[in-house]
Amino acid sequence: MRQDVFPSRPGTPSRPSIGEAPTSELIELALHQTRELVRAEASLAKAELKEDALGALVASANLVAAVILLVLAIALGSIAALLMLGAHLPTALLTTAGILVVFGIVAAVAGVRVAPKRVLGRSRERVAADLRQIEDHAS
Repeated sequence: MRQDVFPSRPGTPSRPSIGEAPTSELIELALHQTRELVRAEASLAKAELKEDALGALVASANLVAAVILLVLAIALGSIAALLMLGAHLPTALLTTAGILVVFGIVAAVAGVRVAPKRVLGRSRERVAADLRQIEDHAS
């Protein structure tokens, strides 16, 4: 079964098969394929990074809006409830502030826990697979 070292273009003479090719051509082929692989991986990583950044931006905007609305609702609801129970305005405001501080701490802890730990996870996996494949072919 004949496999060309470099794919022939129409109108050009065919090159020798891999088994017949000189070492210099094989090295040239390996370098060419490595350059193409690096370019492809860089392009995929760039696209993945853009996709992840856009997703993070949209998620962040939605979360910020939700938190702002939730804080306003909790504040107004707490003040109204405490006033209905007969509390004085300063007591109602201080109690509401304390509740908001607790919710703020909980939200901060949750935000840190869900923050991405690994950037470019899929690209790292592809590069690792490519390296394993290169090692397998080299041995």
